[in-house]
This record gives sequence, C-alpha cells and structure tokens, in this order.
Amino acid sequence: KFQALNLSYRSNMKIIFYAPYNMSENQEFSLDRAPRIRCYNIYKYLRKKCEVVLVCGDAKERKKKYKILLKSNLKGIDGFYMERPNCSLKYFDIDFLKKINEYKVPMSMFYRDIHWKFPVFSKTVYQRIKFRRKFNKSTKQFQFYKNYFDHIYSPTKEFAEFAKLDPKCLLPPAGEITNLSKEKNIGILFSGSQKSGFDKLLIANELLLKKGYDIPFYIIMRNFNFTKPSNFKVYHVLTDKIFKKVHIGIIPLNPTDYYKMAFSLKFMQYLSNGLPVICQQLPAFVRFNDQYNVCKFFDGTSEDLAKKIEYLVQNKITRIELSKNAMEAIKNRENWQQRVDTIINDLSIINKGK
Repeated sequence: KFQALNLSYRSNMKIIFYAPYNMSENQEFSLDRAPRIRCYNIYKYLRKKCEVVLVCGDAKERKKKYKILLKSNLKGIDGFYMERPNCSLKYFDIDFLKKINEYKVPMSMFYRDIHWKFPVFSKTVYQRIKFRRKFNKSTKQFQFYKNYFDHIYSPTKEFAEFAKLDPKCLLPPAGEITNLSKEKNIGILFSGSQKSGFDKLLIANELLLKKGYDIPFYIIMRNFNFTKPSNFKVYHVLTDKIFKKVHIGIIPLNPTDYYKMAFSLKFMQYLSNGLPVICQQLPAFVRFNDQYNVCKFFDGTSEDLAKKIEYLVQNKITRIELSKNAMEAIKNRENWQQRVDTIINDLSIINKGK
C-alpha cells in the first residue's frame, strides 16, 4: 500500500533534468562515453515515473531553455536533478542554478569526476599553471554546489569521504538487464582506453598464447598505440553483436589513489550482459562481489591475470554461476530504475520539508 501511494505521488511530479554537454535535443550523441550512457539511462527511467523537463546541450541550447523556464517562474516544478559534466559550468549556468535555488526548488546532483584534484599530468611549467587555474575554478564551483544543492550524490563512500560529502548519499552506476543469447565460442571483452593496467592485459595475452590459448579478445577503443596481436579484434563502438560473442569482461585498472574511489560504469555494463569480471581489488568492486559473487580478482600481475582468464575459460560451471549472479543482481536491485527511484524519493522528501 505504501509503495502504491508513493508511486502515485511520484507520477505527478515534474522534475528538471539538467545534463549539459552530455545530451542534446538538437543533435544526436553517440552513447560511447560513460557520462552520456549514464545521462541517457537516468533520463529514460525518470520519464517512466514523472514528467521531465530536459535541459541540456551546448551553450546556445541551454540559454534558450533557461529563458523559457525562468519566464514561467518555474511553475509546477517539484525538483531539480543534475548530472554534472566533467568540465566547469559557464557563468550563465551558475546564474540559472542560483535562480532555481531562489524559487526553493529541491536540488540534487551526481558528482563523479574529481580529477582536478590530481595533478598527474602537471610536469611542465605550462601544465602546472594550467592545472592551478583549473584547480582554483573547480574548487570554487564545488563549494558553490555544496552551498546550493540539498543532496550531492557520490559514486562510492571513498569518493564521498575524500570530497567531504555525505558517505551515505551514494548513487553508483547501474545496469540494464539484457536477454542476448551468447555464441558458443568463448570471447573476452575489454572496453576502455590504455589506462593504468592495460599493459598487464597485453602481457597476459602473450602468456596465454604461449600456452596454446588462442582466445579472441574484443577490444573497444577509439585510438590505440600498441602492436595488435593476431587474436585481438579492435572496434570503436561496443555493440550487442559484440556482446553476443563475449563471455568474460576484463577491467585491469590499477588501484591508484583515484581509482580506489571510483566505480566504473563498464563494470555494470559487463554484468548487465552476464559477463563475470576479472579485475583488481578496487574497494567498490570488492564490496559488490562480497554481496553478489560476480568477480575473480587478480593480484596486479600479468601472470595472475592470465591464470584467472585460464580458470574461467576452463571452468564452465563457475563461469555460468557468476554470469547468473550478475544478471540477478542487475534484475533485482542494481538497475537504473532503482537509481531513479532513489532520486525521486529524495526530492520528494526534500520537497515536503521546504
């Protein structure tokens, strides 16, 4: 009865979904980046539960929408939710957010990128000056968000603690259940860029080839600068056709200070398609596996990565068990609809208190 009443209330809500740069009503965006995929799914499932006013696009598109909304004095708006882009907002964006706050509209946002606190590429004088400018601007905007937003969601509790946000206010990436049939021959998937840890995958493949495992690796990468082994198939876009060919997903990221706070959306994409994940012991992955049993962890060496791949290739029963666990986790709890329900419920509670 309580859930039925709650759903009925939510269906009458009208929410502004603010997704600058990562969505547009004027042009098509390829779903080839994590922020775009996240925004697309949040928007998709918000629309299933309430009326949504989308504010997105480039500066020109956003300014046009601001005028329309402010002219209406935000009549009927019950909440405001923002997916923060990786870049800083413009002055007119900040002015718009201030207006939202002045009208006492409940405001929440998801904050995922805090690379600006890590000067890993600041090696030259020019890079250090550029970093300092970005750091100062990002610090100022982050403080603005803290002052104006009722809820700021983080991807992990480690991220929240580092950013001095509420560690209980979390909105990690989610999945969307699929029903793709798999081809018989085993394939292995890596989707991403040549970040820290990718070299381990290349060496692990060499070790497997020497042992006679000529397994096709499907590599999803825009640009690559490594010598492509004969069993590597490189594509620019991850498609359902590729997901049908793969049975194991690899996320070799090293546990750097930044990645220890992160929760990769690729992880959830893999699980959505029934792929057991082989990865290093990042805190978010360990907690997820403790709850659902969907991973095999390697110790950071290429030798151990090769062993874990070999183990899952040889042990069909274990591979199928982990795959079923992954699908059940997404279906029952770790899905985008559940994330959207959290957003709506929190805005409803804030609205009642204002």
